[in-house]
Amino acid sequence: LFTDPQPALAMKSDASADGSATEVQYRGLICRGVEEGASLLIGQPSFGQDLISLFVTGPNPLVGTHTRKQNVAWVNDPLHSYVPDGTGALCIWANHPDIDDATPILDLPGLAGIEILCGNKGIYRDDLWDKVLTGRYDRGQPFLWGVAVDDTHSLDPNYINLSWYAARIPEMDEFALKKALREGASYVSSGPAIMDVAVEGKRISLKLDKKYDVLWLRDGQYVENAGAEFTETLEGGGNRCLRQDRQVEEASLDLEHFLKKDKGIKFVRAVVFADPNSVALTQPWRIHADGTIDNPYPSEGIWIRGQTHNHVNAPPGNGGKRLKAYRLAYQSHGQLGSFSLDYAYREFPYQWLESDGTPQIGSVSPSHCLQGEAVELTVEGVNFDEGCVVQLNEQIVSAIRTKGMLKVHVPGDLPAGKYDVTITNPEGFRGNRPAGLVVRKKDANLKGWKSFTVADGLAYPHNTCIACVDDEVWVGSIWGVSHCKDEKWQVFRDEVPGDVVYDIQPDGKGGLWMSGAYGMAYRAPDGKWSAEQVGDPEGLSAPDALERWGSIALDKRDGSLWVANRWRGGMALRQDGQWKRLTIKDDGLPRENPSAVAFDKEGVLWACFTQGLYRLADGKWQKVPLPGTLGSVNYAFAIAPAADGSVWLAMANKWHAPVGGVLRFDGDEATVFTPGNSPLPSQRIRDILVDRNGNAWFASDLGVAMLDKAGEWH
Repeated sequence: LFTDPQPALAMKSDASADGSATEVQYRGLICRGVEEGASLLIGQPSFGQDLISLFVTGPNPLVGTHTRKQNVAWVNDPLHSYVPDGTGALCIWANHPDIDDATPILDLPGLAGIEILCGNKGIYRDDLWDKVLTGRYDRGQPFLWGVAVDDTHSLDPNYINLSWYAARIPEMDEFALKKALREGASYVSSGPAIMDVAVEGKRISLKLDKKYDVLWLRDGQYVENAGAEFTETLEGGGNRCLRQDRQVEEASLDLEHFLKKDKGIKFVRAVVFADPNSVALTQPWRIHADGTIDNPYPSEGIWIRGQTHNHVNAPPGNGGKRLKAYRLAYQSHGQLGSFSLDYAYREFPYQWLESDGTPQIGSVSPSHCLQGEAVELTVEGVNFDEGCVVQLNEQIVSAIRTKGMLKVHVPGDLPAGKYDVTITNPEGFRGNRPAGLVVRKKDANLKGWKSFTVADGLAYPHNTCIACVDDEVWVGSIWGVSHCKDEKWQVFRDEVPGDVVYDIQPDGKGGLWMSGAYGMAYRAPDGKWSAEQVGDPEGLSAPDALERWGSIALDKRDGSLWVANRWRGGMALRQDGQWKRLTIKDDGLPRENPSAVAFDKEGVLWACFTQGLYRLADGKWQKVPLPGTLGSVNYAFAIAPAADGSVWLAMANKWHAPVGGVLRFDGDEATVFTPGNSPLPSQRIRDILVDRNGNAWFASDLGVAMLDKAGEWH
């Protein structure tokens, strides 16, 4: 039935002809994807429901600023799919949707699928899928095909292969699979296998691997309780169907019979039951006004199994070992098309294997030039085949391949702007580096700016925080912390719990505190490192991600530390060398998910929670009203006290919406800055620095702005 009917076990080795053990090789397809949540780091504002990008070259670098609609459009750009078939990647509405998601799903153009089967939980939210299919039909739009996921974050054989799709493809390659998933030539299952699907005239037929019960549903009908009785009727509703075939290996539906009674049938679909938790669901067949049937299934081909949403959870520096193990684990279950997802917002970044053969761009140098200049780029990476095509956005440019790198000619007539650098191998795969080249306007002033990358000694490209102490610079990342003095870099990883650093705070005594995903780290003035955990979770209402720490505030009066947890873990307080976790229950916190903390000049603690902005005065939390257009926002990316006593805040909505900007509190007076009333480049300001001269600097995904002490913008 499937392409790998007798797969080798992932944890065993095959024997070669001479009897020696050889490594089990992966024989499946290259199936990679990204889970996008609108966040650049975990705990930040999100879409509310995550989107899955399949066959994508990498994460969307602007997902933290983009709306859902903009992100889907980015995914659908053909340059952003490593399978260059003229279409973009596939964007799936995932992360266990709910009936309340029907309207936003229908209102989001460009989606290719929706999660309808998760693990071995049986059918859930079948009413949602019916509602979405009916809405798409009524709007004259293509159907949203159903997909199956595991989402167990596991390689344990007992926690994978829980649900899967089976796609019918003419040949075993990524191009055929991408086309099949885009066009609906698949079904989803947590057990039963469909051997064949056929449409002849107005009759739809299924051949199954065993005897099962088969339900035939029309629009408006859905599975409400998989273990209950079903009523055969033309009417819509839960646990109603056109017909039920009991214990059959072949099932068919003659639509002629039903269309005589109701010509308004919009689509039909089939559900195959082994038991309430072991089911298979076909994609829908669209019924036209004349009774003709659109059949998404080809009449012949091979079936390939896979699932579209599980996580490798491989940290940086893993060298692809976990990705290889992931593929072999699914191969051992006969799945040769399972997508391994990484994140745009967690400590497990998007990774590739060089052995996949897909071109991967490691660096583009120079990364910027002035408009009117004809320059030569050096593009380094892997898998640049002879005859590959190089593009700057849509424009093909000349390139010479030499010593594994490319020398790319940039014509002098390119307009100013950002350019994706794309490499497409002949009849093969594609690599893309978003905004790999920036052509600056002729009058751009770059005086005083210098960029540092991994090539210069940084620990990792995905950096999270910066602290300047005298003439030294410390940079935190999701894989270690970098130290720079006299432009010489040193990297520390093992010294930091979990390698991840989210914030860095000098203690005023020559030492540094660092927060991370697995606890706190301290670097003493003598250079010795120590790791600490806060613990004390008993009072939490949502005990998860307990040691994921973020923003740090130092009380200079007594040296105490206040640290915000990055994921529903309350707040940490360190006094007299002892840690205590502050919670709603035991300590009266407004909420248990703070995002930023800081002390102002007067020693008052400012903190933002998803319930809003607060100040801690005389031991009591006081809510701070937010003015104007930012009155409804509830997330602070940064709180930056100034020497003049004012406090700056970068604020945005917790759930993704285009509302955000900067607030300045000066006593009781509050000033709002947004892109609508100022040169701020984005509504999402990632960080704020008030320098020693009183100038306020604002960092965003779309550039940097500075408001000087005299009130002039730069």
